[in-house]
Amino acid sequence: MKAYISKIQHFNVHDGNGFRTTVFFQGCNLRCKWCQNPELQNPTPIMMYDKALCTGCGACMEACTNKALEPCGEGIYFHAFECTLCMKCEEQCFNGARFFSSHKCTLEYVLKECLKDEAFYVYHGGGVTLSGGEPLLQSDFCFSLLHSLKSIGISTAVETAGYVNYEAIEKVIEDTDVFYYDVKLIDRGKRKKYLGSDSNLMLDNLVKLSRLHDRIVIRIPLIPGVNDSETEYIRIMKYIKSLGNIRYVQIMPFHQLGMRKYELADINYEMKDIDAENTIKINKCSDIAKSYGFEVNIGGGGFVYELRAVSKVKETGMPT
Repeated sequence: MKAYISKIQHFNVHDGNGFRTTVFFQGCNLRCKWCQNPELQNPTPIMMYDKALCTGCGACMEACTNKALEPCGEGIYFHAFECTLCMKCEEQCFNGARFFSSHKCTLEYVLKECLKDEAFYVYHGGGVTLSGGEPLLQSDFCFSLLHSLKSIGISTAVETAGYVNYEAIEKVIEDTDVFYYDVKLIDRGKRKKYLGSDSNLMLDNLVKLSRLHDRIVIRIPLIPGVNDSETEYIRIMKYIKSLGNIRYVQIMPFHQLGMRKYELADINYEMKDIDAENTIKINKCSDIAKSYGFEVNIGGGGFVYELRAVSKVKETGMPT
């Protein structure tokens, strides 16, 4: 079994309790204008190109058997529709100017990478978090990975926007300790404008999930001028409160750390002029969330849950 994996990030402290190993999956159905991983939106890998590293040696063109790369003025033009993802150009680009956003990885490889950090899971209460992109677009792989991890006692978490068929969520419920569920907007007009879809699927799936799982952290990316007004934020709080059993809200302040990725992926970034400084409204929205009875975290990291899965890898060894 294989999946398109962008990277496996070790010693992460922003995606759950303790030290996390975060697995980033390729593919997302949404087109959030502030997305910090735009290279992962496409369902398959895309070519990334760092012009500053390119020497114009032509090794990538020679390696491409499908003529997806050809000379153009002083540079090299990439025909995306001609690319078959053989990735030979990446292999031959010795300066690292051309590279792909993700690669096909086997379940065995990803599991082995995650288990490299097993000692940190034991002593720091960490575990493995699936992120993206939208990991649940590759739900069969997610299920197998999560099930393998849970079978040896490793804590698991899934970050999702819920914009998938509910069956994909249902498939992983039993093997997921914590869901980090994005709620970005309630207003349908704003959802269409800023997310690329006004579908109620995301909110409907959250309702269904909340009936079956009691450890859900609502993550709200707080975007200046989009969802940080008192009116919009109160709408979000009222909706979350109506679900009945949500305790945790995580505010994710807007930042510009992903801007460079838009350039490398040749994607237009519409929010490059937005000022990331938003402390006053961040604190205001935090106070609003607390007034509705939620425990609030700003900027990532984990909450201290009543129960924690303890790794048993030391006792059981690697799964066979």
